[in-house]
Amino acid sequence: MTATRRRYRVITATGLALTALLTASACGGQSQDEADGKKTVRMLVNVTPALPVSFYEDLVAPFEQAHPGITVKIEAPTAATGNVQETLTQQLAAGTEPDLLGGQTTAAEAKVMATFPDEPWVRETPFAKELQIDGRQWTVGASFQAQSLVFYNKDAFAKAGITTPPKTVDEFTAVLKKIKQAGGYTPLETAGEWVTAAQFQQLANAAVMQNDANWYAKRNKGEVSFAASDYKKYAEIYKSWIDDGLVSKNANGVK
Repeated sequence: MTATRRRYRVITATGLALTALLTASACGGQSQDEADGKKTVRMLVNVTPALPVSFYEDLVAPFEQAHPGITVKIEAPTAATGNVQETLTQQLAAGTEPDLLGGQTTAAEAKVMATFPDEPWVRETPFAKELQIDGRQWTVGASFQAQSLVFYNKDAFAKAGITTPPKTVDEFTAVLKKIKQAGGYTPLETAGEWVTAAQFQQLANAAVMQNDANWYAKRNKGEVSFAASDYKKYAEIYKSWIDDGLVSKNANGVK
């Protein structure tokens, strides 16, 4: 297999994937040309309870309607872990890599990728400059999910006598305890039985990065440690929530 056919483009999320597909299919990895001139483009994406295959199929439907000769085949990870990156590694080794990838990019992976063209539709995508590696656009930020948002039940707050939303982690912990005592149920749940690591990072990252925006760069050089940072503090807080029954174990990847 030639290097050209091993190169593919990466779309973070998929909001602008439809714009990139036609360009990528001409140089992508394993797009399939049919006898009648039609083409099938393979797109490997992260599939979760919140983002099922049907979500992506609905997303690419307008593109397929506008380009009747092209079919976009949505593919879920096949690795035992269900991980996109591990699946990609396996497919690259087997020569069965997709044409498009929905996910994050690392400098190592960029060696087998095709860069996006220096065109307005690329430059004007969200965080285009921030997603560059060595000044080249390997990834297009198509859409972004809002993270670390907490939605609360006003009735539960009222029943527990809480009149003001908490503003600090300590206040948030106190609110959780009041709700548990007043309602008799687990006060904090997360959607989709998502991994604990993500919830923990969303809780701790703000505190750590606020104090030192270069913390991770220093960590990669061995200059700082998790144990000597606020990560330890927030790990202890998160553990206390689990121990005190303030968060459901089944909803936080700790089954």
